[in-house]
Amino acid sequence: MALVLKMSPENPEFYVENRNVISSGDIIWTQWLNQGFFDESGELIEIHSSGRNITQLKEIEIALRQSEEKFYQLALSYPGIIYVYVQPVNGNPYFEYASQAVQDILELSPDDLLKDVENFARVIHPDDIQGFEAITLESMRTMKAMVFEFRFITPSGKLKWLQAHDRPEKRKNGDIAWTGVMIDITKQVDSQHRLEKIADNIPGMIYQYTLKPDGTSHCPYMSSGITDLSGLQPLDVYDSADALFERIHPDDTNKLFDSILESAATMNPWICEYRLCPQDDKVI
Repeated sequence: MALVLKMSPENPEFYVENRNVISSGDIIWTQWLNQGFFDESGELIEIHSSGRNITQLKEIEIALRQSEEKFYQLALSYPGIIYVYVQPVNGNPYFEYASQAVQDILELSPDDLLKDVENFARVIHPDDIQGFEAITLESMRTMKAMVFEFRFITPSGKLKWLQAHDRPEKRKNGDIAWTGVMIDITKQVDSQHRLEKIADNIPGMIYQYTLKPDGTSHCPYMSSGITDLSGLQPLDVYDSADALFERIHPDDTNKLFDSILESAATMNPWICEYRLCPQDDKVI
């Protein structure tokens, strides 16, 4: 009745949705369009109504609302930041969604990110901004998932390491949206740095050596001790161990390779004594 009283020549119609019990006992949803007709003085003289069955649409709407509520509860309990980051075809990027965890991790509210993406950019460590922009552009070009570790400086001055995992999707209008999570890995990075400091103070090389099925090999981890023993840097053997093998004494090369292959075949510990020649006039 209240909606009828609000009708006027300037506002002549309104919609209502009702639940109805039909003869079978089932409950259906109907939507009604009510159109008012007025005389010359503006008095309402009659209302024409037309209805339609919207049960299926209503069930979908209710299911979506319940799904959104479940997602919201999941996002609240997830320790990382869940987000949707959008790069429009024309225009500046923006956050379409950011979970509440952004408050605990970055000391920003979700609204801070949604209102202005620059609030996010301001807390990225200055030395990591270029890398963040580069990997984002690469993900846009290849449409491949993006994994990136970068530093933040929170408004209170805390330095934090975050790891982002997200996947791009091109929308119908051409915009690219990344849906992903950012995880606080500050404790893990700090622990890694402490272990590296310990490794750097242990004589000799601490390493991880990987032998691939095709016979090639590399060292995913190598301590700085490699420099004292061989003159190489840890990164020199990260992609391939060939640079280290080139410094093996020629008379020990076959023995070394045989011992590695035997350890790989039997899965027994690798133990081998061999000579290293970091320089022409020096043998270790």
